[in-house]
Amino acid sequence: MGRLDVFISATSADLSSYREVAKQALLDIGAHPVEQGNFPTDHRELNEMLARQLDPCDAVLHIAGFRYGGEPRPEPNIPRHSYTQWEYHRAISAQPPKQVYVFVARENCPFDPSPPESEENRILQLKHRDEIKSRKNIYHEFSSHEELRERIHRIPELRSPARGRVINIPFPPLGNRFTGRVKILNTLRRELAGRKKSVLTTPSALYADGGIGKTSVAVELGWELFDTRQFDFVFFLNASTPETLSSSLGNLAATTALNLPEKTASEQNARQDAVFRWLSEPTNAERTLLLIDAADSEQSRNLVLSSLPQLARCAVLITSRFDSWSTLRSHRLQLFTQKESRRFLRTRIDPKYLTHPDSDKVLDAISTALDRLPLALELATSYMKYSHQSPSEWLQEWNASPQKTLTHLDRSHTPYPLALARVWDRSVSTLSPFALNLLCTMSWFAPEPDTFPLEQLMSAPDWPKFRDGFAELTRASLIKWEQSEKAISIHRLLQIVTRHRLSIEARNSSLDAALASLINLCPHPDWNEYGWRLWPKLLPHLLGVFEHLKGRQSERSATAYMQACALWLKHQARYIEAEPLYRRSLTLDEEALGPNHPHVLLEMNNLGRLLDCLDRDAEAETLLRKAVAVAKASDQGSPDVLTTCLLTLAQVIRAEERDSEKQDILKQIISLNEHGTTSPITFASALVDLAGIEVATERKDAAEAHYRQALSLFNAHLDATHPHIARTLDPLGQLLIARGEMEEAKILLQRALSIEQKCYGNAHPHLASTLQSLGLWYVHSKRLVEAEAYLRRALACTRSGGVSPGTVARILSNLAMVLWIGGRLGEAEQLAREALAITERICGPDAALTAARLDNLAAILRSGKALEEAEILCARRLKILLRLSTKSGRQDKTLDDGVRSYLGCLYEKGLAISKIQERMDQLTSDIQKETGSQLVRRIQVTGVSENSGS
Repeated sequence: MGRLDVFISATSADLSSYREVAKQALLDIGAHPVEQGNFPTDHRELNEMLARQLDPCDAVLHIAGFRYGGEPRPEPNIPRHSYTQWEYHRAISAQPPKQVYVFVARENCPFDPSPPESEENRILQLKHRDEIKSRKNIYHEFSSHEELRERIHRIPELRSPARGRVINIPFPPLGNRFTGRVKILNTLRRELAGRKKSVLTTPSALYADGGIGKTSVAVELGWELFDTRQFDFVFFLNASTPETLSSSLGNLAATTALNLPEKTASEQNARQDAVFRWLSEPTNAERTLLLIDAADSEQSRNLVLSSLPQLARCAVLITSRFDSWSTLRSHRLQLFTQKESRRFLRTRIDPKYLTHPDSDKVLDAISTALDRLPLALELATSYMKYSHQSPSEWLQEWNASPQKTLTHLDRSHTPYPLALARVWDRSVSTLSPFALNLLCTMSWFAPEPDTFPLEQLMSAPDWPKFRDGFAELTRASLIKWEQSEKAISIHRLLQIVTRHRLSIEARNSSLDAALASLINLCPHPDWNEYGWRLWPKLLPHLLGVFEHLKGRQSERSATAYMQACALWLKHQARYIEAEPLYRRSLTLDEEALGPNHPHVLLEMNNLGRLLDCLDRDAEAETLLRKAVAVAKASDQGSPDVLTTCLLTLAQVIRAEERDSEKQDILKQIISLNEHGTTSPITFASALVDLAGIEVATERKDAAEAHYRQALSLFNAHLDATHPHIARTLDPLGQLLIARGEMEEAKILLQRALSIEQKCYGNAHPHLASTLQSLGLWYVHSKRLVEAEAYLRRALACTRSGGVSPGTVARILSNLAMVLWIGGRLGEAEQLAREALAITERICGPDAALTAARLDNLAAILRSGKALEEAEILCARRLKILLRLSTKSGRQDKTLDDGVRSYLGCLYEKGLAISKIQERMDQLTSDIQKETGSQLVRRIQVTGVSENSGS
C-alpha cells in the first residue's frame, strides 16, 4: 500500500498554527495530510463535500480546542454541530468505522488569537469535548505545538510502510500559461492513465520538429497525472544522448522513492539494471509514468527501443524528432493552429496593445510570419517586451526581411527549424560585438532550467559593461533575465543554433572564453560559506564545458578545475559523480606531466580517498601504496605530498587486526612533522586518526590528548565553522560520553552539529555521525524520547547515500536498542537484523563487531520469547568470541558476557543444569576441533539464572 491519507479536522481561527504543526508532523512520518478549508452552508452540500474529501481517507486526526467554530445553516430535526464536529461524527459513524486519532487541547494551551464566541457555542464545544473524553477510545492531550508534534510522531500506525510519491520533472507546470493542445492531451491522457493495470501496455510517442513544444506537453501532462494521483511516480529521463539516458536511469536508484542498495555501485550498468528490476515489478510499474524526452538521435532512439521490453508494465511517453515509431502509439505534434497561436500571443503581450480593433489581425500576421512555431512566438513576444515595441511595430520591422521561412536551418547539420534561426538572425542583427561574444560564450554553458549566477560579476569593476551586454541579449530574447533575479539562463535550442553557426576558430575561442569565465568565478572547494552557496550554481556549467572540451587541445588546461569540482562533490557526499572527474584529470595529467609528478601523486591520493568513501577499500589501498612508493622514491616529490598520501593510506586501513600497521604509518607522519615537513592540517588529521586507534585499544587518556591537540591546531589554522573541526569534536564528544563527562560532551557535540548544519544544511549525510553521537548522549542520560528523535534524524540522513555502511549499521543498532528498551520489539528486531546484515557484509561473519550485533538481536528476541533463534544467535556469538580469544592468545574482553548470555538463554528455555552443561560442552568441543587449540577449556556450569551463569 502507499502512504496513509489522513484528514485533519480542526477549527481554523484558534488552531490554525496547530493545523500546520499537525500537517508537518504527518509529513515527517510519511503520511499524506488532507485538509478542507472552505465549507458549504447547507447539510446536503456538506455531506457531499465530506464524501469527496474525508471518506476516501484512511484516518482522521481530530484536534479539539475550546472554540466551536463555523457551522452549516440550522435545519429541522438535525442536531447542531460545527463543521469540525460533523467531521468527527462522520468518521466514527462510518461503516466500517474510520480510525480517528483525537487530540484535546488543555486549558493552558496558547491558542491563536481569535474573536470571541457566544456562550451557547462555547457550551456546545465543551459538550463535544466531554463526549470525546467519555468514549472508550484513547485521546491525547497537549499544551503546545511541540507536544502535539511529538504525540503525532509517536503513533506508529500513521507511519507509512511504503515509499512515498515522487516526481522529478525539472520544469514547473505552466498552469494558465499553457496554451492549446487540448486534443493531444486528451488522447495521451486516455492512453497513459486509462490503461489496465498489470497488463502489458504499448508506449506512446510524441514526435515533431524542434521548437514545437513536445517537452512542454509532456511536462504539463506529467504534472497533471501526478497531481490527480493517477501515478505515484513520474520520472523525467533525458534521452538526448545514450549516455544521458543511461545516466538518468541509473540516477533513479538514489531517489527517495527507490533508494536501491545499488545506488552506490561504481558501475553505471549495475545501477541501471537495479532500476529496471524495480520498474519491472508490477506493483511498482502500475504506479509509474516515464517521460523519455528528446530521443532525437539514431543512437538514442535505438537505446530507447531496446529498453522498452524492460518497461513493459509502465506507462511510457517518448518525445522525439523521429516519426518512425511504428510499433508504438505515435502522434505527430502539429504547429499551433491560428487560434492557439493567437491565444498564446495574448497571454504574453502587454494588454495595452490588445485593445485595438485590428489587434487579432496583427497577431494572426505575426503567427503566420513565424510559422506558428511556439518557440519562435515565445522569442518574438519576449523581444517585443524588452525592446518596448508594439506588435505592429515588430511586424513592420520583421517584414523588412525576407518573409519565407523554411523548416530547418541545415538538414545535414542541425535538426532545428529555420523559423527559429530566422528569429535568431533577426534578434542578433543589432547586437554589439560584446553582446555577441557573451552569447557565444553562454552557448557552452548548461541550458535551462540551470541558471548562471551573477552575484560575483555584480561586484566587479566592469559590471556595468556586462550588465549592458546581458540587457541587450535579454531585449533580443536570446537569454532570460528577470530583473528581480541575480541569474540568467539560455535555451538549449538557441545554444545549438549558436554553436552551429560559429566557425571552427570562433568555436574554439568562445569555448576557451567560457572556461576562463568560469575559472574566474570558481571558488575553492573547501568549506567557505559564500563559496558553498555558489558551487551548486556553477557546477552544471563547469560540467557542461568539460563535456565540450573532450578531445580538444585545451582539455588539459581544465584538469585542476575537474579536481576542484570532484572535491566539492565529494564534500557533498556525491561520490558517484566525483569519480569520473578524478579519473579523467588523473589520466590527462599522467600523460602530460608523467607518473612521478607531485600533482599526479596528489590526484592519486584524491582518487584513493574517494574510493575509500565508496567502500572500495582494497582498490583504494592499492592506489595509495603506489602513490606512497613513488613519493618516497621520487626526487620531484615534496614531504607534504608524502605525508598527505600516508595519511589517506592510514585512513583506508580499517580492520582491527591491522591497527599496529596503521599506527606505524601515522607515526611516520608525526615523525615528518617533528622535522617541520608536514602541514599543520595534515598533522592534525593524523592525530585524529591516531586517537581513533587509541580509543579502540582502550588508551583513552592518550586519545583525548591527541583529539584536543588536533582541535587546537584546526582552531588555529581554520575558520571556526570548518567541517574539520566538527569531525574532531564528534569523536571527542563520544569519548567524553564513555568517560562520563556528560556536560562537556554535549557542548562539543552541539557545536559540531551547529557547524555541520551551517555547512551542509539539516539533512545532509555528513550530519549522521554527530546526530548519532547526540542520540547516544541522550541514551546515557536516560532520555529515550530525545535519543530516538536524534537517532531517527541520523538514520534519515543516511537514506540518500554518502554514509559509510559501518556508520549506517551503528545508527540502526543504536536505534534498535532504544526501541527495545521502550518495549517496541517489532521495529527494534527489524532494525537489528538490518544492522547485523550490513555488519556481516563489511566486517565478515566472524568479526568482533558481528558478535556485538548478534548479541543485540538475541536480546530483542529473548524479550519477545523467540528463544529458539535467540539460542542460535547466542551460540554463534560465543563461538566468535572463543575463536578471537584463541587467535589472540588472550581472553576477549566480552567473552564472560557471551557466556552469561548463552547460559541465560538456555535457562529461559527451561533446560535442566545437566542439559545446559551438555550444550556448553558441545560448543567448546566444536571450537577445540575447529581451531586445534587446547586454550579453549571446558566451561563448568555451576549455577544459572536468567541473565548469568558460571
